[in-house]
Amino acid sequence: GWILRELVEEMELYVREIKSSWSSTGCSILLDGWEDLTGRRLVNVLVACPKGTVYLRSADISGFDQEIGCMLGFLDDVLKEVDVQNVVQIITCSTSSWMKTVGQQVMEKYKTVFWTVCALHCLELTLKKMGAIDAVKATLDKAKSITRFVHRDATILKVLRDHTSAKYLVRPSKFKL
Repeated sequence: GWILRELVEEMELYVREIKSSWSSTGCSILLDGWEDLTGRRLVNVLVACPKGTVYLRSADISGFDQEIGCMLGFLDDVLKEVDVQNVVQIITCSTSSWMKTVGQQVMEKYKTVFWTVCALHCLELTLKKMGAIDAVKATLDKAKSITRFVHRDATILKVLRDHTSAKYLVRPSKFKL
């Protein structure tokens, strides 16, 4: 109805405003890769600039996973849509060797575009490796065991909350690691 039409118009105006700023501020293309429940490899393409972030599109890259030429073609289309002159950098969440090659080729072809890996992804990989160290792994296993023990028994959980001012051992995260 009319409410939806007004919201769509408002969102289109917001997106146009952000897109119009790309030429003056520059922008970053964010490639967020993930795998769905059926095993398809998907990538979300977002464009970020100081005015805000815009969702550009999603693509199923399962058919050309690890195909450098196909990925370069996909990125060429994205860069044309955004206008390569507006793009400062492409940020990816993949550290795979084939994506590194894609990044090198993108930087060779487009001299003004920088390719980098997301810092959060690097931190996740670092924490994962740290968690594999025997002493750290043993400590984490003990902490998980204690947490499971406390959360399985309502009485113990109540005692914990009473003595910790209702603080929780585990809080839901906004991020999925």
